[in-house]
Amino acid sequence: MRASVGYRDCHGELIAMVDRGELDLTPFTTDVVDLADGPEVLTRMAAGEARGLKTLVRCGTAP
Repeated sequence: MRASVGYRDCHGELIAMVDRGELDLTPFTTDVVDLADGPEVLTRMAAGEARGLKTLVRCGTAP
């Protein structure tokens, strides 16, 4: 699994900003997958078969 986090103690504030539409993550997102597809996507990433900048996992029914 590859990840990078450069923030400390501000995830709640960032999540709220995204929820209010104040922060657009679209330019940073290369793929959105359903939760059910997460294991397959992580396996492809670990094998070097997926080269996305940021893959978001969709939980629930939100588009």
